[in-house]
Amino acid sequence: MIRELDTLQKALHHIDTLQPSGCSTDLDSIKYSAISCRQPLEEFLGRVKKYERSLGLWNKFGTVVFESRISCGLGSGRRTRFANYLNIHVGTINVLLAEHGLKKMDCATSKTDSENLQIRQRLDGNRNLLQSIKDNVVAQGQVIRNMHTMLATLFEMIGGELKSWLSLSETVALVW
Repeated sequence: MIRELDTLQKALHHIDTLQPSGCSTDLDSIKYSAISCRQPLEEFLGRVKKYERSLGLWNKFGTVVFESRISCGLGSGRRTRFANYLNIHVGTINVLLAEHGLKKMDCATSKTDSENLQIRQRLDGNRNLLQSIKDNVVAQGQVIRNMHTMLATLFEMIGGELKSWLSLSETVALVW
C-alpha cells in the first residue's frame, strides 16, 4: 500500500511538472485535482513515516503489527474515507488526463492533416514545374536539331561555294 501511495505521489508530482501546449487548455484543472489529491496523501505519508522501518522485506515487527499501528493512527472509518477520497481524485485525474490526451491527439491529427495538405500542394507545384522543364527540354532539343540541320545545309553551301572559288582560282591561275 505504501509503495502504491508513493507511486501515486510521484505521478502527482509529474503532473505538476506538465507544461501547457498550444492545443489543450485543461491542464490547470488536472493540476488542481492533483493538488487536491496530493495534500491528504502527503499528510498520510507523513503520519506513517515513523513506521518506515517496519516496511519492506526486513521488517522486525511483521505486517500485523504495522497494520494495527496504522489502524490506531487512522481508524477504520477514516481509512475508508481516505481511500474513497483518493479513489475519487485518482478517477477524476485519470478522466481529465484521458481528455487531455485525446485533445492533444486531435490537435496533432489536425496539424498533421494541415502539413500533409501543404506537402501535397508543394508536390503538385513541383510536378507542374518538372513537367514545364520537360516541355522546355523537348522544345530546346527540337531547336538544336533544327539549328544542326541549318548548319549542315550552310556548311554544304559554303563547301560548294569554296569549290567554285577553287575552280575560279585555278582558272585565274591558268589565265595568268
